[in-house]
Amino acid sequence: RAWRALKSDGPAFAVVGDMSLLGGVPTSRIADLAEATAVFGEVLPVLHDPVGAPVMTGRPNPSAAPAVIRWIETATRLALSGKAAGLVTAPIAKA
Repeated sequence: RAWRALKSDGPAFAVVGDMSLLGGVPTSRIADLAEATAVFGEVLPVLHDPVGAPVMTGRPNPSAAPAVIRWIETATRLALSGKAAGLVTAPIAKA
């Protein structure tokens, strides 16, 4: 919902995660966070990193944990380096 609300006026943001989990939203794979602003008005930019495990909403899967950790670490590095102005996580299953 955030992308739909902000796509016209921003601020631009990107997702670090698996594009296949973002159903119902047009997405575009970006290789660098700097590319996000150029496509944000048309698609949700994604720094794609496949989860590599089955995902079911509301059902934690320990096999997905390594990907979730990578996504958080990647986003944290982007924020700490100054390439990203902030970091917001989606709900994280902790089972």
